[in-house]
Amino acid sequence: MKKKGFTLIELLAVIVILAIIALIVTPVISRIIEKTKKEAFRQSVVGVIQSGEYYISKYLIENNGADITYPMAFTCDGESCSHDEATLTFNGATPKGGRIIVESRKEVVAEYITDGKYCASGTKWNLQVATNCSDIDTTSPIISGRLEGKVIHISITEEESGVKGYCVNTSEDSNSCNWIDNNNKSINHELESAGTYYVYARDNKDNISNRLEFTADASNFCSYEKGHEFSMITTVGITKFTIPCNGLYKLEVWGAKGGMSYGGNGGYALGYKYFTEGDELYVTVGGAGGVGHEWGPTGASGGYNGGANCNACDGPGGPECGSGGGATHIAKVTGTLAVIGYDSFVTQGNGLIVAGGGGGGYDYDHHFYYGTGGGGLATSGYAFGQGGIGGSCTSGGGGGFYGGQGTYENRATGGSSWLGGVPEIEYKGVMYSPSQISGNNSGNGKAKITLMEY
Repeated sequence: MKKKGFTLIELLAVIVILAIIALIVTPVISRIIEKTKKEAFRQSVVGVIQSGEYYISKYLIENNGADITYPMAFTCDGESCSHDEATLTFNGATPKGGRIIVESRKEVVAEYITDGKYCASGTKWNLQVATNCSDIDTTSPIISGRLEGKVIHISITEEESGVKGYCVNTSEDSNSCNWIDNNNKSINHELESAGTYYVYARDNKDNISNRLEFTADASNFCSYEKGHEFSMITTVGITKFTIPCNGLYKLEVWGAKGGMSYGGNGGYALGYKYFTEGDELYVTVGGAGGVGHEWGPTGASGGYNGGANCNACDGPGGPECGSGGGATHIAKVTGTLAVIGYDSFVTQGNGLIVAGGGGGGYDYDHHFYYGTGGGGLATSGYAFGQGGIGGSCTSGGGGGFYGGQGTYENRATGGSSWLGGVPEIEYKGVMYSPSQISGNNSGNGKAKITLMEY
């Protein structure tokens, strides 16, 4: 029986397949071989570095701890790695070039050690290996720069592996950097806020540059000058104020007057607080107390933000009553004092400052009773944020941190002020203290905010 052989076409197909496999496998095998050779060279260089470590340990023992003069460089020339008469001892081939530098007792560095084919530089823990010494970069980039307003102008000197990126950090530690990829050597970086910044650069071998330090002044980020007084807020009710710049601000508030010409004036309070751009404050301006007349009996509603109602009553001489003036306050949350509540205002730290409103006056048979002024730092009163409301023939207490008391056919007391949210503060070496004055304002309440320092 005749055996059938391969056809020419089948043989050609097999040859083509084998050629394709060879094309695929050969580079892979070459890379594996190359990687293995590089790793073997790396280990041999590590051995040479360790011989430097052994040398310094042996020297210290033999010389009773007397140290050498650092750095000490051993030059390799294919025959030995030596420094004057001192020679390193290690297994394997002697490098054909480069140096082993003993930087200190604990640090030995290879500098462009080569066997003629590969080259290595660095410590044994961070050793760069390349085919050519020119491909190795152990030199850190050098940066210089200047701060102009809120822009840092950065210049990077890097002549080896090239610039990889830079970092503008608020910490002195480059390990916490959020690196910005950028291969330019000239960079203009715009800051977003005031503060102290540290600048670094790194190259494509991840060598870190020297550090630059800049302090950006807040004045470069604010369109208002120090001492700028923002418009007086006089609208009764709640006005939101957004802090435009980081800095120290003065807060001033005036409580509203109690009703009638005999009503007590509102208190005045001031304090200082540091705020950050974008912080929101809510300024609540109190309303003046009203006047209630005889024959009704008729009364008058209390001033906005805690002023108590008053009630006049029939009687000879035309009795009139004054309702309480409202408090003026500034807080981090919106609402009148009574709505915000003690817990949110005080315990949760949302309150900043309060000026109490004046108590209402009273006229009975042309006997005039003057309401007391708002203010003072009382620790108790009618209620938090609300003046007292009596029965008939009463004047109304002023609103305040603690509201004043309403009284029968007599003067009402004003509400208290509060400085708990603006304690004394030292800023840039200057002490700023809060203060208050009782009975300082006639009419509706008002408030003013002033930028003191960046």
